[in-house]
Amino acid sequence: MLGRFARGIVPALVLVFATAFGCESGGCEEGELCECRNGEECYLGCDGGDCNQYCHHMQRCGGVCEDGGCSFRCHDMNHCSSACGNACDIDCHNVNSCGALCGAGCKYRCHATERCGVEVGPGSEVVCESVESCEVVCRGTCRVTCRDVARCDVTCAGGGDPIACAEGRACGSC
Repeated sequence: MLGRFARGIVPALVLVFATAFGCESGGCEEGELCECRNGEECYLGCDGGDCNQYCHHMQRCGGVCEDGGCSFRCHDMNHCSSACGNACDIDCHNVNSCGALCGAGCKYRCHATERCGVEVGPGSEVVCESVESCEVVCRGTCRVTCRDVARCDVTCAGGGDPIACAEGRACGSC
């Protein structure tokens, strides 16, 4: 069962999908830095894969990478969201809330943030550090590390319970 934050982030991510190409520059080009900074709101899109998306010093920002293999970084803003295919690298810090949907083999880091919420595919790794709450939904095997986190909730696909590991929890094996 998804927590209140995770249920709230899904509509926000739908907004990202609906407005993914709303930035002045249009979509991002594969392999090139695509950046939004010092503004109210921006949503980055990537038609292919391997995009390098970066948001900072904004009110709200989000990124979408359909084919995967992308990196998305955001910091120093209120709300950050991303949606990505497989093998993505997402880093979010110094924001009020950070939410993501990510495919298989995702690496998601959320630190120095109030609320983190992510849904990841199989073979993914999630690290939440110095956050108030971290909510993770694993759609397959995944490892979740929570350091200095007030509330760390991990939900495994199919309703299975996460197992305890040396530095956190996992769906599947540590």
